[in-house]
Amino acid sequence: MSDEATPEHTWSAAWLTAMGEEGRGYAERLGRGPYYVSRGAVRGLEVTAGQASASFQHGRQRTQRIVLDIEPLPDDQWEALVHTLAAELRFTAAVADGRLPAEAVPLLDDAGVDLVPARDEVTESCNCTETGGDPCRHIASVHHALAQQLDDDPFLLLRLRGRDVRTLRAAMRAARTGEDLATAARSPDALGIDELEPGDLFTARGDVDQIVLQPRRVEDPAWLFDQLGEPPGFDDPLPLEELIVRAADTAWKIAAGDGAEAADTELLLTELRAQRMSTPPKLAEALGWDVDVVAEALDELYHQDAVMRMGEGLDAKYRAAS
Repeated sequence: MSDEATPEHTWSAAWLTAMGEEGRGYAERLGRGPYYVSRGAVRGLEVTAGQASASFQHGRQRTQRIVLDIEPLPDDQWEALVHTLAAELRFTAAVADGRLPAEAVPLLDDAGVDLVPARDEVTESCNCTETGGDPCRHIASVHHALAQQLDDDPFLLLRLRGRDVRTLRAAMRAARTGEDLATAARSPDALGIDELEPGDLFTARGDVDQIVLQPRRVEDPAWLFDQLGEPPGFDDPLPLEELIVRAADTAWKIAAGDGAEAADTELLLTELRAQRMSTPPKLAEALGWDVDVVAEALDELYHQDAVMRMGEGLDAKYRAAS
């Protein structure tokens, strides 16, 4: 079977089909999405472990914030996914090559694996007041924008389902060789924790990125306000809550594998918000960074719709989109 997918055999089609199973009315309203996606209304689409989020801005209408929370893939389905893909040499080679062919969908269905979540495994939220039925046009548009991204990078599905491609490759290797997953997922010279001497913990050296962590995303970073009340000295605690949410989101990105790049991006956006509007040289001076590095980062953020820009080059003025 060819790895080239037909329009009916794509990850985007699988996603939209799964979402449309809610019912005819939902499917019809979901069909409003492509119009707005084609006009660039969906901005800053971001996929993290268990979540997809984006902003919606069309014309002069108020910007809406949409979040899709996705339930993690159950352990039994994860094991079935690993063994199903590992049993086919073409899929093993594809995953090793950075691809996840949509032709795997029928085999995964037969194995009882729902890599694409069912509609009831997705919780949608939007801050709009639209009363035209479920889903609103903003959520419908994000579903379609996300579906398009899944065709470009199907491994985003793993992230949405609380998994990652590195662990998938290790698990598939273990399934094909008979090696246990814990051994396959670590480097050949790694030691198990039961093999370490207590004193070694203070003298050990190595790559910190090799430490395997299992963090969990904080559902409500500002929950302390509910427990302790509003912080003293703030007439309006909302800006502080938003700051806490951004800090927690950045911490999650780092924990999920985006590393220092996520922290640098948030630091740049924080400084840009503080200056309200600025140029690459001014931001570089404030941060102590190389101006070319700042300009390149801002250009990337501009194409992600995270910042707005007026002008070109080092004289361009930037402002955070939200």
